[in-house]
Amino acid sequence: MRKLAALGLILLPAVTLAQVVEPGDKSYGEEEQIGQRTRWFYQTQGRGLELQAAEKRAAAVSAMAEQTRVPMRGAGSIWQRLGPQTQTMFTWTMGNVTGRTQALAVHPTDENTLYLGTASGGVWKTTDGGTQWTAIFDQIGTQTIGSLHLEPANPNRLWVGTGEKSSNCGGYFGLGLFLSTDAGATFVSRNGSGANTLDLSWVTAVVTKPGAPSVVFAGGTGVCSSNGTASPGGLFRSLDGGATWNRLLTGSLFDIVFDPTNADTLYAGFGGAMGVQKSTDGGNTWQLLSNGISYGTSRLRVALAPSNPQIVYVLQGAPLYRSSDGGNSFSLVNSGACEGQCSYNLTIDVHPTNPDELLIGTIRHSRSTNGGATLTALTASWGGSQSVHQDTHIVRYSRSNPQRFWVGTDGGLWRTDNGGGLAGSYTNLNASIDTVQFYDVAIDPLQPDRVFGGAQDNSSSGRFGLNLWNVTRVTGDGMMNLVAPQNPQIVVQAGYPSGGLPQVHRSTSGGGPGTLVTIPSSGLTSGEPYPWVTPLAVSPPHHVHPATIFLGSNRLYRGPIETTSGFSWTALSAASLGSTLSVIEPFIQNGVLGVFAGSQSGRIYRCDNVGTSSSCSEITGSVPATRFVTDIAVDRLNPRRVFLTRAAFDDSRLYVSNDLGATWTAIGNALPGVPANAVAIDPMDRNTIYVGTDIGMYRSVDAGLNFVPFNDGMPLGNVITDLEISAPRHQLVAGSYGRGAWRIELSDVLLVSDME
Repeated sequence: MRKLAALGLILLPAVTLAQVVEPGDKSYGEEEQIGQRTRWFYQTQGRGLELQAAEKRAAAVSAMAEQTRVPMRGAGSIWQRLGPQTQTMFTWTMGNVTGRTQALAVHPTDENTLYLGTASGGVWKTTDGGTQWTAIFDQIGTQTIGSLHLEPANPNRLWVGTGEKSSNCGGYFGLGLFLSTDAGATFVSRNGSGANTLDLSWVTAVVTKPGAPSVVFAGGTGVCSSNGTASPGGLFRSLDGGATWNRLLTGSLFDIVFDPTNADTLYAGFGGAMGVQKSTDGGNTWQLLSNGISYGTSRLRVALAPSNPQIVYVLQGAPLYRSSDGGNSFSLVNSGACEGQCSYNLTIDVHPTNPDELLIGTIRHSRSTNGGATLTALTASWGGSQSVHQDTHIVRYSRSNPQRFWVGTDGGLWRTDNGGGLAGSYTNLNASIDTVQFYDVAIDPLQPDRVFGGAQDNSSSGRFGLNLWNVTRVTGDGMMNLVAPQNPQIVVQAGYPSGGLPQVHRSTSGGGPGTLVTIPSSGLTSGEPYPWVTPLAVSPPHHVHPATIFLGSNRLYRGPIETTSGFSWTALSAASLGSTLSVIEPFIQNGVLGVFAGSQSGRIYRCDNVGTSSSCSEITGSVPATRFVTDIAVDRLNPRRVFLTRAAFDDSRLYVSNDLGATWTAIGNALPGVPANAVAIDPMDRNTIYVGTDIGMYRSVDAGLNFVPFNDGMPLGNVITDLEISAPRHQLVAGSYGRGAWRIELSDVLLVSDME
């Protein structure tokens, strides 16, 4: 609970909507931003040094599932969704947006029935073409999805591969492969056991053999191994419906494609030198297709023309290759098929009746009608006229309507029924999909229904009505948020660093769309290691100290947030603290303003008397300086009492100090063996501590010594990224990376606790 403190009054000039929605706020070709986000996840997930991370995550999920079989008692003690069930993008043509999509399965005879797999928001089903969606994967234990497959001959059988594409253990990896035999009503694990295990942390492809559905092929990019790093993935085959598995090939696999005219012929697409492999005997033997293709190190996608499977397309980042003889030889047909970010957004599909027409998705989606030689983008570049959100992960032609196709992106799912590319030709299918990925949330403490959040690739937004969320300022990814408790009209939101400096914006009129103005960067040093999620905090209310905003790089900065003109940041130390900061938490002890700060390297600092002169010292002490410090919470009635959380699998995730950080004690019995991301102290019962983790919420009623799951109403495996408490309303709000924001009434919870 990092940010509930007063900012004071800010008087800023009015700003028009046009000032905050310029296309340049998120230009395409954002490889560096995607790289920063990837590195941030790598650090927050234990920095890739954890031993047996996948096994520990699976064990933690299993333990939580067992513990939550008996739900909490008492009315009101259930988590409620706050949305967003999609959010607006001003009046942009694309319409409302939601979280990142990764996989789509279309019913073979009823295209109103769709299954959507999301980056970290689970699996969703619609039976009306996308008007209404229902989450169907909430009891499994992971919300990160890599692949979907409906068996064509029996579409009640849905296969779900978990774990979004990744190559290191810093991602939100999954729990393997699951099968539903009742159209998504229930699921069972299909991962084998012992020596016959499907050993994958990210299942990026799964298919069943036409005419022989007990033969299943699955593959992925890797597995979090016992040495703490990602070992290679590969292609696996099961001959008994997923009961046992055998590895066929090793490498980072992205596609498995059957020849629709010959069930013994299939292709496997790997990244790197493994390239495209072909089997003509049902997977027993494989041949590298290398005639005419120069394989590099990039990601690779494969597609066959349904009307002529001798035509094979291979998209290897920017180069697009085509074969007319089943892969015996290839020709380079386009050397610039990718707009950018080819390792992040790369997808291809071929028209059902015309083998020369294909769709390619990279940043935007494009179409070719001449076998890939030329590509035409079907939507404008980033801005108000863009009809589909960019960063494309899915393009999928209808197999029955040649004018229909679906496009899945970082903003959700769209469909066209007239071939796309025309104004008004796309239908937005994002209504009721609650998969926004929040890095951070903030609440109006007097009206905790009013929530602000910073989302992956969907900027910052605010909840201004019942599940109605509006984007407040277009920033690409939205990051940290602040609301002033004593003047909730004052809202601060941040975007990712750009041009060597952080981007921070503030509003004095409630944070509504078009009211945020950029805070000057005067006083900040360009080029310092400002983190992807740059830490921000504001001083607690006090009659002596003016409201102060703090910002961190490898130094700590302060600024007078009430300043109406000539705003400037002041560094609290001339030299680097020695580590890049990850979290800041101000406190007031004996009338003196101070700051606790945690870092990405695991080091902890305390700066005293930060209102005037400042003295900063390291107080890491007995806390191992090996893991990202994710959050700090200070007891406002006793600021000597401090809690912190860490991103760790293999050692303590929660520490407490009762002497301003001079000494630390590891606590948190029964917290799961996954990273802890947020901690909050109940203001009505300061012995009640809440911790948000990578798999859900936990609560302690004995000052953090022992914890139990606290998830009733939430999906199992919900990644909690932030916690905020409204003391006047006694409500707890949680932000999640993939399922939006949640709220629970704490008064009822305490009453239940008292009766136990």
